[in-house]
Amino acid sequence: MKIKTLLLSLIACSVCCCPVWANTSENIIFSGPPIISEKIYPGLSDTPFSTLLEKAKKGDPEAMFELGRCYESGRGTAADLKKAAKYYRQSADKGYSYGQAAYAICLLMGQGVKKDLKLFADYAALAAQQDNSLGWQSLGNAYYSGWGVAVNHSKAAECYQKAAALGNISAKADLGYFYSKGIGGLPRNIKKAQQLLTEALEQGDRRAPFFLANIYIQKKSLSDLPRAADYLEIGVERDDDNSRCLLGNLYEEGLGRPQDFRQAAELYQTAASHNFPMGLRCLGRIYMLGRGVEQNSSKAGEYMLKAAQLGDADAQYYCGVMHEEGNGLYKNMKLAVEFYEKAAKQGCFEAQYRLGILYKRGKGVARNMSAAASYLQAAAQQGYQPAIDELNGRASHTAQRAAQPPMTAPSHDNHLGISVAHSVDGFMQELREYAQRYEALGSK
Repeated sequence: MKIKTLLLSLIACSVCCCPVWANTSENIIFSGPPIISEKIYPGLSDTPFSTLLEKAKKGDPEAMFELGRCYESGRGTAADLKKAAKYYRQSADKGYSYGQAAYAICLLMGQGVKKDLKLFADYAALAAQQDNSLGWQSLGNAYYSGWGVAVNHSKAAECYQKAAALGNISAKADLGYFYSKGIGGLPRNIKKAQQLLTEALEQGDRRAPFFLANIYIQKKSLSDLPRAADYLEIGVERDDDNSRCLLGNLYEEGLGRPQDFRQAAELYQTAASHNFPMGLRCLGRIYMLGRGVEQNSSKAGEYMLKAAQLGDADAQYYCGVMHEEGNGLYKNMKLAVEFYEKAAKQGCFEAQYRLGILYKRGKGVARNMSAAASYLQAAAQQGYQPAIDELNGRASHTAQRAAQPPMTAPSHDNHLGISVAHSVDGFMQELREYAQRYEALGSK
């Protein structure tokens, strides 16, 4: 099999500039841990709503928790997230671990209450102290992502291990992901990762198919891509938007599945309809390219802006590009710089490099060589070759091209050094790099 040469402009390629879990998206869905697990609560009570209400008035914390579930789901009463959070809080403050775990998630998602990451971590810890599996997993998420506590992947791994030991299937998937990457002091062990993820898959975990697909993609062998796509199909059946976006990428590039732009567009549109940042970003990208949809730069800007507002760093970078070029969004260098800065703060090396060039040239900002050097160094530390060349004074082909407004500069050689490949786009970009170097790979 021979790999087709891919035209890679910054808008055409799917570049992952930072870990997706750094997003501030309100829907709290991620491509790797942490994620809000399927809530692990006792079986739904058959107790009538009126009886629960009477018990709650007498101070029964379990009844308070069940009332919260009733108001959250609309069982026996009209759905009311504020009242759900209120009863979860009352149950939590009475010391009921499931109430603590449920209220923690309300605080994380801003569901019925104001979002508060510090309190989220506090209530998760209270539930964990009582060996509540969801409490342990939520606390692991807090340590993994820095939600209300300092980032500590070792503590996150410990929390996931305790949650998994208590039967939390989603935490088992988290551990599988950790072993697949060698995170949190755990050794990189693909066999162990596959074992845990397969168990989670068989027990119905929603994310396990996505993580298993990523393992096959990381092998960087074209012959493994159909197997990866098979797992992603399972993830789509389980309504996982990460799986939708990655499967869309495979269809879009004709890797592991026959190239089908319309199928890719449908997958992205479904994920975007859920307000999923990567789905919005991918949809914006294909509208810019006219892949599977009629080319429409205005719609491209609209979807990209939505993803950027949800905290997606890649989308923020693209919005900077669009504002800089006046393509998809109106030309405005001030806004371009603002979007670049937002993306750069999340570790997007493309944005860091672009800001370095702008400060060096005094374009859209006052010329500032110190700021230019700082941004270029940040990008270089992540292995981004154009930034390294710029700092070393080398006028390389890649540096010259990357210094130009990138939206309209397609290239046939891939210069995008990806240091983080946890997201949908990161995996695809890493695979493309490998495939371009080894065109005959997978022909056996």
